[in-house]
Amino acid sequence: MLANIDREIIGQKIGLECKTTNAFMKDEWVDDNVPDAYYMQCQHYMAVTGFQSWYIAVLIGGNTFMHKLIERNEELIQQLIEIEKSFWQHVVNGTMPPADGTDASTEALRNLYPISNGQEIQLPDTAELWIRQYERAGADIKAAEVRKSEAQNALQQMLGENEVGKVSDRLVAWKTIKAAERFDSKAFQEVHPNLYKQYVKIGAPQRRFSIK
Repeated sequence: MLANIDREIIGQKIGLECKTTNAFMKDEWVDDNVPDAYYMQCQHYMAVTGFQSWYIAVLIGGNTFMHKLIERNEELIQQLIEIEKSFWQHVVNGTMPPADGTDASTEALRNLYPISNGQEIQLPDTAELWIRQYERAGADIKAAEVRKSEAQNALQQMLGENEVGKVSDRLVAWKTIKAAERFDSKAFQEVHPNLYKQYVKIGAPQRRFSIK
C-alpha cells in the first residue's frame, strides 16, 4: 500500500489533502460532509502512514474555501486493507479483476478487446442478472432525463424572453448564442468526390454494445 500525500503537518501526526471542485458540487461539502471517494482516500493515507487524522481542504468554484478534519476510522481501514490486498493478488497472479462501472474499467475493456472476432458464445447464467441491471438502469436514466427536461422547461417558461433570472444565490440563464456553422460534408462529397477522398480521415473501428 502506497500513499502520495499532498502535505504533512509539521510536528503532528496529521496529513493534508487539497482539492478543487466546481460550484455544482458544493452540496457534497455541506456541514461535515465529504465526498465518499475523498473520505476513503484520506482513510487509505492514514492506513499507510499510521496517522490518527487527516485534514482535507477544498476550493469550491474558485472562490469558496473550506477545510475539515477527518478522524481515523479503524474499522473502515481494516476493510480497506483486505479489499486492497484482494485486488493486489490479481497483480501477483496476473489475473484480470472483475469489471466495475468506472471510466477506467470501460477504457481498459476497450483497449483489451478493440475488435470482435465474429463468433457467438454461451454466456454464464449470471449474465441474466447483469442484463436486468442494465435495463433497469436504462429505464432510470430515461426517467431522470424526463424529470430534468421538465425542470428545464419550467425554468425557461419562467424566464420567458428574459436572459437571466435570480433566486436566492443561484442564477438561471437562457441566453441567445450565435448560430453554429456546420460543414455539409455529404454535399461536398457529391460535388468534389476526389478532393473529399484526399482529406477524409477514417477512424479506428469501434465495437457497439446492445442487448436484444
